[in-house]
Amino acid sequence: MQRIIVKSHSGGSVNITFDSTDLLITDDLLVEANKIATMLGNAAETYGYTVDQLERADARYRNWRALVSEQQLAADPKCAEHKIKTAVESKPEFKTHKDLIAKLTGDKAFLEQWIEACKIKARMIDVKSRQDNASRRAYEHQGGDAVSSDWRANMRSSNR
Repeated sequence: MQRIIVKSHSGGSVNITFDSTDLLITDDLLVEANKIATMLGNAAETYGYTVDQLERADARYRNWRALVSEQQLAADPKCAEHKIKTAVESKPEFKTHKDLIAKLTGDKAFLEQWIEACKIKARMIDVKSRQDNASRRAYEHQGGDAVSSDWRANMRSSNR
């Protein structure tokens, strides 16, 4: 599964891709530890950007809604609240505003869960690293080659 979040800036836009396969753990724990730190940093930065964009989109919507309501009241000072609401919600801009707010809200929720998944992966890397270190120390303590670069393979072959 992939999710793409588009970050706009003055010079254009950048697609930030979040891919669920990045949450898998390979055997190279050092690479994984470095990768998860980068993943968390990117996700946190994108989360901050998304929250900022959501707040701005909501402010633009509220401002637009107030202007439309004001126009309705200027035309008819005794206009009922439900008629103002209908006037606001019948305009095409209403859907545009609401669609953007819904998308940004979804992105925010996704990023919250992505960050949590990254934290879980980081804990799993830590546990696996500790287990590997303990296994290596036990193997070396039993007389295994302390400088062997592939201690797991040596350990498996000596256990046969």
